[in-house]
Formats: sequence, structure tokens, C-alpha cells
Amino acid sequence: MKKRVLAASLIAVCLATFTACQYAVMVPILTFFMASMGTYYETGPDTYQDSVEYIDHPAFFPETIDEYTVNDYSYTRYEYMDTCVELFVDLTVTETQMTDLINLALSAEGVLAHRDAYYAEGYKEIVFSDYYRINDEVERVGNADVQKVIYNFETGNVIYEYFDAFDSGVYELKDVAYFNRFGIDQQEYKTYTIENNE
Repeated sequence: MKKRVLAASLIAVCLATFTACQYAVMVPILTFFMASMGTYYETGPDTYQDSVEYIDHPAFFPETIDEYTVNDYSYTRYEYMDTCVELFVDLTVTETQMTDLINLALSAEGVLAHRDAYYAEGYKEIVFSDYYRINDEVERVGNADVQKVIYNFETGNVIYEYFDAFDSGVYELKDVAYFNRFGIDQQEYKTYTIENNE
């Protein structure tokens, strides 16, 4: 009888210790993940270096944007189960700068297309990735992988777009700077994507 009581007591102590250890380990881990979740917005061009490093600085993005006129800049990151991120940079540049930037983009690896931008008269786009899926909830993005340089030689306007959203149904459509800038309808956009027309 004493052996049974001793064994039961030992098991109870072990379980309590194990549960306490689990709790002690899991609470800080869960707290860390909960604290890092959320949506982050940056609109100051001074954050460009950090933002472009976060997306592993695609070769078609300029090293710096300090020498150009920045019309619009946004870096939006959704941190939940997965990370969704959009970096949108809208610049006005000189003719020489435009030539240099377009040559940089065209010489970068992975160009899929160089074509007219259907959504903006006078604009062309250099496409590196063009994947888009619509979510059942129309106010949210399904999935997206859009990487482009959009430019207009006449106006001196060049725009960089990097949009990676694979946490389905999380990224709000109203936050897509690229769509907002050109008044793009996602239903229409889907029909023009390269992956949809292969």
C-alpha cells in the first residue's frame, strides 16, 4: 500500500513539474509570437533601406532613392500565421535617371515580360512576377506575388512594386498601394496576369 501511495505521489509530482515546465517554456514563446503579430505601416521614404533589405533587395530595385523625387512611398507588412508584405515606391526622375533605372530593371534576372500597362495609358511595365488570386471575401486579397517596374518616359514617372501575400484572405484590398495608385479592379487585374494568360 505504501509503495502505491509513494508511486502515485511520485507520478503526481512529475506531472506537476512537467506541466509547470511546459507552462514556463510555452508562455514566453506564445507571448513573443503574439507581440510580433499585427499590421505595420511605413510611409516615410527614410525607411527604404530597411524595407528593401527585408524583401532581400530584388535586383531591379535601386540601391537608394535619395536622389529622386519621391511622390509616394509605402511599406505594409502583415505578420500573422505567415508574412504578407508590399513595398510600393513612386518616383519622378530625370530622363537620364529613367534610362539608367529602366536599363537596370531590364538587365536583372527573371524578366517575364516588357509590355504596355493596360491600366494606365502611356505606361509600360517590366514584369518579374505576376500571380494574383481573388479571395471569397472580396475585400481581401486571396494570394499575390506581383513584382514590377512601371514607368512612363514622357512624365518621368517610375514605380516599383513588390507584393507578396500568401496568407490567404488576410491582406486587405484597401491596403494594396499599387491598386490604389492606378484604380485597378482586382477582377479585371486577374484576367491580365501573366500566369492567367500562359
